[in-house]
Amino acid sequence: MKRRLNTLALNGQLVDMETELGLIKKIGPCGSLGEARDADSIDFEGAFVFPGFTDLQINGSFGHDFALNPKSIWDVARKLPQHGVCSFLPTIVTAADATIEAALRTIEEGPPENFVGAMPLGIHAEGPFLAASKKGAHDESLMQEPSERPSWLFSPTLKIVTLAPELPGSKELVEELVANGVLVSAGHTMATSETIQNAASHGLKYGTHLFNAMSGLDHRNPGAAAALLENDSITCGLIVDGIHVHEQMIRLAWRLKGRHKLNLVTDAVAAAGMPDGSYTLSGFDVQVRDGAVRLKDGTLAGSSLTMDQALKNLKTITGCSWAHGVHTITCTPAHLLGLPQPIIAENETATLTCLSDEGTILFTMIDGAIAYQRP
Repeated sequence: MKRRLNTLALNGQLVDMETELGLIKKIGPCGSLGEARDADSIDFEGAFVFPGFTDLQINGSFGHDFALNPKSIWDVARKLPQHGVCSFLPTIVTAADATIEAALRTIEEGPPENFVGAMPLGIHAEGPFLAASKKGAHDESLMQEPSERPSWLFSPTLKIVTLAPELPGSKELVEELVANGVLVSAGHTMATSETIQNAASHGLKYGTHLFNAMSGLDHRNPGAAAALLENDSITCGLIVDGIHVHEQMIRLAWRLKGRHKLNLVTDAVAAAGMPDGSYTLSGFDVQVRDGAVRLKDGTLAGSSLTMDQALKNLKTITGCSWAHGVHTITCTPAHLLGLPQPIIAENETATLTCLSDEGTILFTMIDGAIAYQRP
């Protein structure tokens, strides 16, 4: 179907755009494309248009927990576009091998018939090679040693593995995963700064939810967080919900890493998009109060954050532009996963997110299909 998208703010200019067969066919200054024959037209009155957002760490949302029901990946995927998300990595926290295998199969089997929604790009396995002392909401009984090689590690659908690089055998596992095209991340770790730097020399390129569940900043004993911040080859995921990380530390991370090496993630659980109450995370009971998701002992257990809110929070806290904030959830994740850089240009895929001056998601298009339009 041909569509005309009028009066969009793109790179500081107001443009009209025409899409057809999943592609952007025409872009020009407002009024320059002529009459929109046989095309559905929408006027955006100067709203911003960006490539669709990507979330590299999301455990569930809208009442669904991927670790309890991997098939719910598609249910969540249908609703993510309302928050601007057009692609994502379903994340499975430390779980039985069968659970991770089921999640991989769910994606490999493809979407249900007539599916329109965010596309899963693969699986992020957050565990099971983690430090028990930084387990957070992970089941310690299901953790494994890096010397183990479960069969799912060799799936081409596996895209990120979060591990603790101080564990025996981690160096060999990092090298093997990198050789297989997997992005290796440090997380749930008590690694020293030196251990992180050594892991980076063997191919580690990412840090999972910077500052959370890792050895922190100390002026005499710089831990994992310090090393992740200092190393220019490492990109850091960051949960900007006003709960996981103090605003001052968010500004510090922004100054040190910037839009090219900082990646907003939600780390959302089943409670995201839902009211306060009781939910689950991989079999653990969690309570949500005032947006914070916690185990009974008070430990943070993921978030109820949505990506559009994370972007608004980053802009408010750091003063960054919408364009620079969006870069962290479009170009940065694409670079990490070795995907083509998302751009808005003629003959490129029509996967777009439109937002207002206030950051409200107005419209999401995925491969030319409308995935969300604000009423």
